[in-house]
Amino acid sequence: MEREGVFSPAHWRSGGMVIGACYVMLGLADMALSSVAFIAGIPEVNPFLAWLAARGLFVPGKLLLTLTVGAAVAWLYSRRGGRAVGWVALLTMVGVDVYHLWGLGWL
Repeated sequence: MEREGVFSPAHWRSGGMVIGACYVMLGLADMALSSVAFIAGIPEVNPFLAWLAARGLFVPGKLLLTLTVGAAVAWLYSRRGGRAVGWVALLTMVGVDVYHLWGLGWL
């Protein structure tokens, strides 16, 4: 008899959704912090996002990129090696947000 809980497949699927949602929230925070940095005269470091920003497409591009990566993280989480990918993506976004806070002098 299998007990519902930590080891059930449903748990890992929902785990991927949680990691993906956390990635999206951190990505939205990154977008907001980048916008504040632009106002302060700090340029975008990511070359692709800098290219989009120069064309006035930063917000839609960042939203599309963030939602795409968040969905990929959620989808990959239950697959072999997907948990590692999800956690690396999530921790990378935490690092980006902390870097923004430090760069803006808020830390």
